[in-house]
Amino acid sequence: MTKVAADLLTPDEITAMMKACTRTMDRALIMMLYEGGFRIGEIGTMTWGDLTFDKYGIIANVNFKTNMPRYVRLIMAREYLAQWRACYKPDPSGERLVFVNERGKPLIHATINKRLKCIAKTAGIRKHITPHVFRHSRITHLIKEKVPESVIKLMMWGNISTDMFRTYAHLTGQDIDSAMLQSYGISVADNDNATTRLEPVQCPHCRKINPPVSNYCFSCGQRLTDVVIDTDEGIQQSVHNNPDILRQLIDERIAEMKRKGEL
Repeated sequence: MTKVAADLLTPDEITAMMKACTRTMDRALIMMLYEGGFRIGEIGTMTWGDLTFDKYGIIANVNFKTNMPRYVRLIMAREYLAQWRACYKPDPSGERLVFVNERGKPLIHATINKRLKCIAKTAGIRKHITPHVFRHSRITHLIKEKVPESVIKLMMWGNISTDMFRTYAHLTGQDIDSAMLQSYGISVADNDNATTRLEPVQCPHCRKINPPVSNYCFSCGQRLTDVVIDTDEGIQQSVHNNPDILRQLIDERIAEMKRKGEL
């Protein structure tokens, strides 16, 4: 079924789903589906050996369905996947699958679908959610962000000559209005506070690259938001209002202790 722009997820809806997650693996799964534009088959067969962590994030090398190798640069997903790797049993390496269920078995399509729908419902999203809608949304967002067509084709299909590109270019009437008005030198007013793109957040203190929706730096613990908390009461209230802050700090501390062999 052909999708229209209204079927796609907005950056704000992706953020809402991330905040609605209660499990480390779910956060990694959603950000991988979105940022990497991975097909469900790629997610289901992805191994730790397919992933290389470096100072910028993660490089994913996948070769599924089309037999066209894809080189995918991941930045936003890095810390979420690092947290999941720290919790992974027994050993996140080699040919072991990245995404597994509680019994260590491969995640099947139906399970992923059900989980995504549950998270979307918790986040207040009423759209029809499937794993593939993240890929559609990501490619369309990259086009709107003016990422070069050749880069999108190579990253999403592994083929600069693919004819699938136009299938994923979902632009809205607002996009057309904006382009045409700007072509005549007419400034376009921003009438809402919607987020136009998801971006990693670089810590101004230690320069660590943190994923979207981060309130505190994963490395140095400094605040990444403009919210200032001056009292213990303020801290308690902030944690109450934003439970993700506490969960993020706990997950990062556990991951750090495991890296150091303390757990």
